[in-house]
Amino acid sequence: MKLFINPELKEKLNNDRILETEIEEVIEYCEMEGRKIVNEENNHFTGHLKIGNMTYWAEYGICEDGYELFNAYAHRMSIGEV
Repeated sequence: MKLFINPELKEKLNNDRILETEIEEVIEYCEMEGRKIVNEENNHFTGHLKIGNMTYWAEYGICEDGYELFNAYAHRMSIGEV
């Protein structure tokens, strides 16, 4: 997967100890399973995936060569879905 991340966001991910590979897993899951929401104002997608004890969130867009990451964060939480 080709994931484009601006330098400021890369620094934020590093400070938050979020690996790019974890965010790639989130996006891959969201795209394969269709488990994402879209913000119709900016066409950004948001989705999440639980990996281990953490739930990772990614706000991203689809671009010509891959995906562009706009924001990402993680929390120690589980989301109950019905």
